[in-house]
Amino acid sequence: MRTILTFCFLAILGISGNAFAQKSDVKIKKNTVYINGSECLTVDQSLAGISFYDANGEEIVYMQYYDKTDVQPAYTKIVFVQQGKVITNQSSTFTRKGLVRQLYDGKVISGCTIDETKIDGFVAKFHDNIPTVPQVRVINAQETVVND
Repeated sequence: MRTILTFCFLAILGISGNAFAQKSDVKIKKNTVYINGSECLTVDQSLAGISFYDANGEEIVYMQYYDKTDVQPAYTKIVFVQQGKVITNQSSTFTRKGLVRQLYDGKVISGCTIDETKIDGFVAKFHDNIPTVPQVRVINAQETVVND
C-alpha cells in the first residue's frame, strides 16, 4: 500500500513539474524580447500601438489598446499582420510581455516565428466579438460627421 501511495505521489509530482516547466520566461529589455533567455523578437512601441518583429525584421504581430467610450468598452486589438487575422479582446488584459507569453505558451510563437497552424486556436480562445459603433458628432443643425 505504501508503495502505491509513493508511486501516486511521484506521478503527480512529475505531472505538475512538467506543467511548470512548460511556462515561458519572457523579458523585454531595450526593445528586445527574450524568451527563456534567448533573444527572439524585437518590439517597437508608439502612441499608435505596439509592433512585434521577427529576426528578419518582418512585422508579425500588432497590438493596440482602445479606451472605453460612451458607446463601447475598453478593449485590445491584436493583429497577426502577415495572416490578416484580427482579435478584439476585452476580457483579458494583454501587456507586451503577457501577449508574448500567451503566444509562446500556446505554441503560436515557435522558434521565434509565427506558427500559422496555431493562430486559429489562439483566435478561438481569446477573441471577443466587440461590435464597433460609429461615433457621431453633430457640428450644427445642417452638418453631421460620422467617424468609423
